[in-house]
Amino acid sequence: MFFYTFMPELFNMSLTASVAIVFVILLRLLLKKAPKVISYTLWGVVLFRLLCPVSIGSNFSVYNLFDAPAQESGTITSVIEYVPSNIVHTEYPSVARPVPGISDAINEALPQGREQLVADPLEAPMSIATYVWMIGVLVMVIYSIVSYIRLRRKLSVVVPLRDNIFIADDIKSPFVVGLFRPKIYLPCNLSDKEQEYIILHEQHHIKRLDHVMKALAFFALAIHWFNPLVWAAFILASKDMEMSCDEAVIHKVGGDVRADYSASLLTLATGRRIIAGTPLAFGEGDTKGRINNLSKWKKPAVWVVLIAVVACIILAVSLLTNPAAKREFPINGSNVSELDTEKVIGMIARAEKLEDGSQLCVNADNFDLMFTPDFNWANDGAIRYFYTKDQTVYSAQLRMFHDDNKYFITDSDKWIEQEQIFKLFHYLDALKYMPQEEIRQLSPDADGYSVMMRHEGAPSDYERVLKYSQNGVNANDGWYIHLEVQPLHKVEGGGYNGTGDEVIHLFYNNEDNRDDIAGKTYLYNGESFGGSFTITLYEDGTFTYYEGMLSSYIGTGSFMLDGDTVIMTDDGHGGYGLVNHFRHDGDDLVFIEQDSDNFVYVKVKDGEKFHCTGEAFKLNDTTAVVIKWFDYLETPDEMKWDGSIDINLPEFPDVTFRWTYGEIVAVKGNKTTSLYTGMPIWNTYFCDLTGDGLPEFCSTISWGSGMIDNRVMIYDYANGVSYSLEERGVSDYTLRQNESDGQLYVDKTAHVGGLLSTGRLVFEDDCLQVLWPEKPNDNISEITDPTDDPNFAYDTAVEKIYEDERNEYFISGLYSQYIIVHYTDGTQEDIVTALNAGRATFADLDKFGIRYWAEPKPNSFDIAENTVAEIGRGTLKTAVALCEEDAGKLLSLVESGTWVETTEMPDQYNDCAINLGGRLLYYSSKNGTLIQYDLSKVTTYSHPAPSGGRYWTLGMAERLFVNNILCEYIDLAYGITDVAAPDDDEELCRFYLTIGAEGVKSIELSMPSSSGGCENADGSLFKKGERIWLENLDGYSDLRGLTITALGVNGEVIWTASIPATDENKGFTHLINDGWEITNIE
Repeated sequence: MFFYTFMPELFNMSLTASVAIVFVILLRLLLKKAPKVISYTLWGVVLFRLLCPVSIGSNFSVYNLFDAPAQESGTITSVIEYVPSNIVHTEYPSVARPVPGISDAINEALPQGREQLVADPLEAPMSIATYVWMIGVLVMVIYSIVSYIRLRRKLSVVVPLRDNIFIADDIKSPFVVGLFRPKIYLPCNLSDKEQEYIILHEQHHIKRLDHVMKALAFFALAIHWFNPLVWAAFILASKDMEMSCDEAVIHKVGGDVRADYSASLLTLATGRRIIAGTPLAFGEGDTKGRINNLSKWKKPAVWVVLIAVVACIILAVSLLTNPAAKREFPINGSNVSELDTEKVIGMIARAEKLEDGSQLCVNADNFDLMFTPDFNWANDGAIRYFYTKDQTVYSAQLRMFHDDNKYFITDSDKWIEQEQIFKLFHYLDALKYMPQEEIRQLSPDADGYSVMMRHEGAPSDYERVLKYSQNGVNANDGWYIHLEVQPLHKVEGGGYNGTGDEVIHLFYNNEDNRDDIAGKTYLYNGESFGGSFTITLYEDGTFTYYEGMLSSYIGTGSFMLDGDTVIMTDDGHGGYGLVNHFRHDGDDLVFIEQDSDNFVYVKVKDGEKFHCTGEAFKLNDTTAVVIKWFDYLETPDEMKWDGSIDINLPEFPDVTFRWTYGEIVAVKGNKTTSLYTGMPIWNTYFCDLTGDGLPEFCSTISWGSGMIDNRVMIYDYANGVSYSLEERGVSDYTLRQNESDGQLYVDKTAHVGGLLSTGRLVFEDDCLQVLWPEKPNDNISEITDPTDDPNFAYDTAVEKIYEDERNEYFISGLYSQYIIVHYTDGTQEDIVTALNAGRATFADLDKFGIRYWAEPKPNSFDIAENTVAEIGRGTLKTAVALCEEDAGKLLSLVESGTWVETTEMPDQYNDCAINLGGRLLYYSSKNGTLIQYDLSKVTTYSHPAPSGGRYWTLGMAERLFVNNILCEYIDLAYGITDVAAPDDDEELCRFYLTIGAEGVKSIELSMPSSSGGCENADGSLFKKGERIWLENLDGYSDLRGLTITALGVNGEVIWTASIPATDENKGFTHLINDGWEITNIE
């Protein structure tokens, strides 16, 4: 894009400055008798015009005399565009030169219409012009550098005179060198008298910052080297600068020195003009002219100075300002087919200060247009358009004044939101490409036509129908714009009328082969920004792209197909506004680096491909882009228990969202608002599940006291609404992002056992749902549970009701024959029969609230001896062999353990399985409990007999010891490393808590390397004064870093205390606080 837009902008600056140069030269001739400082000052206006493309709009601008085409560039600023910045790619390129007649000649030579759009004939000349300009600038810069180096060599030996004045042997004329610390250099052969006024001359230069102005002037000359008027301006400005300085010296020291001063000029003349930014030489330039000026110089009359100053001010103001930007521009041609859609859209977008014209829309039924039989504009018309800016709808009109050959854009006003709108560029194209000949054939006697836009109807609804595109009439059923053409007939007495049976219905489509690429998703073949980089092109001409899971930006916008080139224009909602080009090649989009802005995080290289992966999700699909914030379920050991994470979302620009392990808050200014809490919050993703265009927070949290369950929390920040998926004591729910499609999935796991099901999280039927793979059966009307009857008596032993390859499913009593499945045909059967026959699924049990749980089959965890395998989502990961030393340590510990034989195994989440000497052990790193089965008693189709199970809950020291070993092989959910094993002769320290209040249901505590809690097994409350053993603190020598909390029945905090983990608390073993006591004294 640089090659096609930079040169037009440079030409505009140069042409604008050329006008200023001509006016300054003319005024300079008129003010011959005025002090030269007046004309020298005016050259500053020219310098501004050469370097600054924008200026303040004003009705006093001299450029109004030439009808300079000014366009708004800011609230009060405008820019003159003799050459439009988009001239290379506009359909009807044109220029407006400040000299009459030249513009018409140039415009006649420029390509127009389809020739210009298809072939792009201006691209090559503009590219060549840019390269030539670059070469010219490079030559100017090299020349300046070489000149400066040669000058510095002459100053290798200098003698300081005073201050910043030096005497040099190898120079012929005095000069000033340097920008920030300018120095005066004098030849060694000057007399004292000559030194006096020459030093005054050079000091006056420095005082006026002439050394800086000349450097800027040369910089402008290097940029505009192709403009001969700029060369003339540089030479004349240098001359006026020296003459004005001569006059200042003579005025100060008196006219008596003019003869000596002139002699010095002759003696020290350089004999040439110095075309460079430095130095300022005393004898450079037009020596003869300077001497003549001195000989004629006399102190000017006051009235001459006043007239000169006033003229200077007037001209400066008129040259410094641009014409006030006009919301009007010329019409191209008298026929509607000559309508330049791109130009009209661009001019409106610029007038309304929009990024592009894609936001401009029209509504049907609010205007009609009149045409002659030849489809020339028959009268002045108006088109009302709409756009949304800063969440506010605005409206204005595009008015057409054909007699004056111009469009006029009215001022925009706030407007009501429109229900049915169409793209303005589609509407204008529909007018431009109307099938004029076919319309005339249908109404050969018409004296004119009235054309109105409609928002309803389809081709099949009408008899007189023409379907067309920019390539003519076709049979395409897809359409963007519906136009109603009413043939008109003249009536006696003047005017026109028409009848309804003559109406012709036009249905316009752009026939750009969009169907070949739209409705599809394309996957980047290169390296993305985490996950998959995808582009989805929708059938309505819009797109989305997502550079990967690490990206916080979702690109959206519209695309168009120009031949085989796909042009994607980002709508700029995140401040980027990127435009990218691709070549459509079969099933691939091939990136075109030239003219593309590229993407935000991933920098795609020229020729790299995005391959079609299949049909795209529709815009109203339940699929939405997912952005990952954090996920500690993947790496629980990296949980920042004492840290926080901040994020800013482009959808909520003034809010910072902050996570700590137990809470997510929104920080807006000085206000902090809690959104939701967890114990902890394990992960959070952002996804627009509800389809309102704003993302929801999607998290997995743990909750509870004593019995901890995992649940899914969805928080809609925009509307302040939260949703949760939970089934306390029965099932756990965790959230994750699926690697294959990037969507959010929910894993349902038995509270004690393995994975039950996995489904995608969606928003359907105005509520959040999980699309489980198993659906409830429609032919089941009800499943009854006898335990709903409080008088129902049953054996509370565990009963297995079903098993599959992975899990065994249980209910907490021997009553499966009383759980009855009722079918819609009136038949019924018990649940075990229904499950094993496949007539019922666990989705049906979930639907009707039947409580069950699942446990992974121990035999499915059959692993080799002296190995350990991590349990993940109900299955084992690859087993890892233990080294002989570690296997021996663990086996020795297991054989010395205090095991409890039981029929009710502990309620825990096992995160690994270990085979030690033929013993299969499940281990929970969370509470340090080992459950042991004998492999010889486990068969393929039976659950281990309750009598075959035993468990041992390790003390803290043993737990640290086991975790420390296992962490070397697998990732434990609650891994603890770098803790030494207890010595054999080390006495373990135990701590006890005395309850200090009534109503305590549970105790929770945490230390720097562990956490846990306790409550009564029967669910009863602790009693005030009761003394309990804090088993989780076994192995700790003191209480440094302890946080302990007593919770009530509803989870409320009754008492809490913390002991900082500081060196001062080393050895601290006794705490008394408000009747509560912790001690290690038995």
